Amino acid sequence: MTQLLIDADSIVYKACFNVVTVDEAFEKFNSKLNYIKDDLWSDELHIYLKGVENFRSVDFPLYKANRPKADPASIVPELYAMLEEEEVGIQSDGCEADDLVRTAAHECKHNEDDFVVVAIDKDLFCDPFNYYNPDKSEQFSLTQKEADFNYYSQLLTGDSTDNIKGLHRVGPKTAAKLLSSTNEWKNLVIREYKERFNKDYEDVLTFVGHLIHIKRNEKDWFDIGFGDFYDRKIDVEKVGKLLGYDI
Repeated sequence: MTQLLIDADSIVYKACFNVVTVDEAFEKFNSKLNYIKDDLWSDELHIYLKGVENFRSVDFPLYKANRPKADPASIVPELYAMLEEEEVGIQSDGCEADDLVRTAAHECKHNEDDFVVVAIDKDLFCDPFNYYNPDKSEQFSLTQKEADFNYYSQLLTGDSTDNIKGLHRVGPKTAAKLLSSTNEWKNLVIREYKERFNKDYEDVLTFVGHLIHIKRNEKDWFDIGFGDFYDRKIDVEKVGKLLGYDI
């Protein structure tokens, strides 16, 4: 049976919208999971949720700092607590739910198991896998070229949703134009960073990639050829200022 690898954080938040009690939210959460099971004809759910801490926030405290602070009246924390108490899903430890989803997907691929990645987060659309968007009830697949395009595009643009700055004034359209000019996307990304950051480009690109990259296994740190974030002992304050953060 097809394994459904679910990045469930978005489902948690939507389940808490327009409800009064955590029991109502829990019911909505389970209702959505049942809908996904029926839509994809599979009962084999693997549910992944955010945990207490992740390496991105530890290494860069401004990660996701642009997001509105949680409403004190929100029942989101209560729902997460209930899911933990009811042993629903796996909470991430030291990483994020999408890291666990991508790791599980690569394990399935290695074992030649059928699987679908259930997610709305574009960060996960960086592999040639089968996907399902639970917000749109939409299934789709990516080729290797499409997946690589998404990955290198994010290295150029950063991710404003998570407060990850990329190249100044390079949005999705500009990134697409740059990537369409060559088939050597890795070299293009390196060149663009080098043109803008000169002698500091290796540290800056490694820093951005460290935050963007979704892990395929526990030790899968971003390394485009210069060593990873920890190997290079990145000066976060210096790199942050170069990228335009108010540090």
